[in-house]
Amino acid sequence: MGTASSTKLLKRVGNFFLTEIAALLTSAGAADAYAVPALDATGKLDTSFFPSSVPIGDRQLSGDRNVIINGKGYVEQKHEAVSFSSGVAGYDGPDLWYCSNVGAGGSFGQARTSMSYAGKYLWAIRQTVGNAPTSLTGSNHWGGIRQRFEGRRLARFIGNTSVVSFLAHSKIAGNFSFAIRIGTSVVNSFVTTFTLAADTPTRIVIPIPQITTAFSIAFDNTFAGEIAWGILNTGTYQTATLGAWQAGSYYSAAGATNWAASSTNFLSITEAQWEVGDVATPFEEHTYEHTLHKCQHYYLVVPYSDIIEANGVTSAVTVAAAYTFIRAMNRQPSVSSNITYVYGGACSGASIAARSNLTWVLVFSASGSYNLQASAGRIIFDANV
Repeated sequence: MGTASSTKLLKRVGNFFLTEIAALLTSAGAADAYAVPALDATGKLDTSFFPSSVPIGDRQLSGDRNVIINGKGYVEQKHEAVSFSSGVAGYDGPDLWYCSNVGAGGSFGQARTSMSYAGKYLWAIRQTVGNAPTSLTGSNHWGGIRQRFEGRRLARFIGNTSVVSFLAHSKIAGNFSFAIRIGTSVVNSFVTTFTLAADTPTRIVIPIPQITTAFSIAFDNTFAGEIAWGILNTGTYQTATLGAWQAGSYYSAAGATNWAASSTNFLSITEAQWEVGDVATPFEEHTYEHTLHKCQHYYLVVPYSDIIEANGVTSAVTVAAAYTFIRAMNRQPSVSSNITYVYGGACSGASIAARSNLTWVLVFSASGSYNLQASAGRIIFDANV
């Protein structure tokens, strides 16, 4: 059979199956929801049939569009129910989400919660007021819900416009600050507001002007910028210049609602997405396992059950048992541990140290036959930005 005849046969077979699929969908009443393509004159799939209600622009990425990790907040390896009173800052609640209380007084907590929107049940990141802040003047500020970025994660935005989209929910109505701060030696900020009705989850889309090479970003694993929702400050970090990049560190919009004025008030966000381009595409869904793997580049919890070392030696030695991280971490991590050990034989003095962003070691002393096993606790490796 010649090439031309083969092509005609393939076209007929292809169109036959497409016609049959269309008939099945039509009989199920789904023809409007599922358009069916045909083969074009060259025997290839006619791609012009594919509609897109939310097109991806020519500068947007087709995969891993979202630079925000854990944007739904459903990975929560650590959560230690920290009360963020004045002077307390760090990561708590869902992985990679940062918060701080710098001289503002009062207290708040950050944790994973849930949100219902358009018939969907979603995980979310929530800050809840314990006690209202007492001073938001000068540099005193309530740090809002934030994610911090190293330079490598922000590199995609240089020379591009971008767009941020998210769902937000508050106990009270108001205008809430949204901010992006970029740079180290030279800092630029973008501040605007978004509006919420009381107890009404709402989808928000915020276009971000072009980020240029003039912005001070080191393309490495060190801090280069952050994105923030709901920061409160009426002094140093407040600005009336909204919707545009400006030089300096600003987080809070003039006239924004003090949503932390009463205990039990809260602000929640979910489906947080920041992507290159001018169009807010649907939230980029990933499995829990995929998101956990991304989070473990920055933060890793090792349970006590993973620590068992047994061997035999003939004289007193210092033993260093090497372990490999599940994946390379962002940097050599800091280590905290509350492990309880059970010692067998001539074994004592266990300690843990990260050796690099790839390995960690369990160091202990032994003489003769020994057995070392953890009976409680966990190890936390922190390589966050």
